[in-house]
Amino acid sequence: MKLNRLPILALAVAILAGSGCSSDDYNYGDKGYATLLFALDTDNQLNAGVIVRAAGETSIADALGVSYQNPSAADFTIELKDSDDEEVYKGALSGWDVKTPLPLGTYSVTATYDKDQVGFYPAGAPAFEGSTTFSVVEAKEYAVAIPVKLSNSILKVAYTDMFRNYFKAATVKAKSQGSSTEVTYDYNVTQGAFVTASNVTINYILTPSQAQGANAKDVTGSLTQSLDPRTCYTLTFDVENVGGVKKFTITLNEENLVDVPLGENGEIDLNDDQYKNNGETNN
Repeated sequence: MKLNRLPILALAVAILAGSGCSSDDYNYGDKGYATLLFALDTDNQLNAGVIVRAAGETSIADALGVSYQNPSAADFTIELKDSDDEEVYKGALSGWDVKTPLPLGTYSVTATYDKDQVGFYPAGAPAFEGSTTFSVVEAKEYAVAIPVKLSNSILKVAYTDMFRNYFKAATVKAKSQGSSTEVTYDYNVTQGAFVTASNVTINYILTPSQAQGANAKDVTGSLTQSLDPRTCYTLTFDVENVGGVKKFTITLNEENLVDVPLGENGEIDLNDDQYKNNGETNN
């Protein structure tokens, strides 16, 4: 049996089935048992926040900003249970024996892939999960596709040109709750990183451009946000000029997180003349 929709993950049904056994190769005996082979199905899309395409989604590759390839289906773990919630099989998808006889009935199967490696791809790995239920109603070979989706988030950090006029350097670090790894973002590279979908604490240190005296002090801060799975987030650092009043802002997608006035009367005291053209004065 050939599935119509196996567009992304690399291991096709024929490979999962070993030599490609079919119902003609298997002795079903009293016709009370069926056999089963699995494949994984993903559309490779995720919620895009302000990175909007059709249906408000973007691809994992676009969110990361680098060339990306999904993990092999063989590396996923599956757990197959019967209608009584009894475990039939738990282990690597590649280890499932397609000749295993299954009694007629209803089953559920969950597929997961998670190396618990956050960070920039490929050192940072994606996490996927998904499940489906199906019924075995006659003695034959069944092919079941398990829909899987990204279960972690992608977080990228961006800086506007106006921001770069005022700050010559920025160190931004993100750490998910329960993770031992902190992701450090490069000021000169806009690239998404895999992070655990949970509360993420973001710390930042911003260095003003060629400031002197009291103005030379770094701007530091910390914020915590809850990130959803299968979602791309862009943390944007900006300096805005609204009605002649300049403000330092941080937004996460469309949500304003930090809004601080600049200048002599603001919380961050920056001399505007020093920060034109990234600290270089015009002659």
